[in-house]
Amino acid sequence: GSEMCIRDRSNTEAALKTTQILSGSVTNVHQEFEDGVMIWEVKMTAPGGGELKFEYFAESGNLKEIHGLSPSFDYEVNPGMGLILYSAAKQAALAAQNGQITSWKLEEDESDTRWEYRFFITSDRDSEVRIDASNGDVVRIKS
Repeated sequence: GSEMCIRDRSNTEAALKTTQILSGSVTNVHQEFEDGVMIWEVKMTAPGGGELKFEYFAESGNLKEIHGLSPSFDYEVNPGMGLILYSAAKQAALAAQNGQITSWKLEEDESDTRWEYRFFITSDRDSEVRIDASNGDVVRIKS
């Protein structure tokens, strides 16, 4: 596929990798240490105005996390790696818990050792809906 390695490379490639996942405008790219590990962080504004943050492991170039920070949450994210599209996960989350999304994350859950989408949804109460990113199943709903 069009996977590209961003090890020891420029900001441009971290930005380019991100635009393959979501077509938006990159607003900031920088490297930082997290728990002793070098991470690329790419901030992006989606076409509808939503802010997102993408993190990659600098050494491997592999995705660490995607975080949808602010509305609008109307966009498509294709994380690759055999994971379902963001739109499908969002649909499953809102079917499980009606309300407004306030933020969301895609990350590898350490205890479950699988990729999960986490949607933070507010209605009459605040809930976190976790979706298995490989098949769209609702893992759990925490209020």
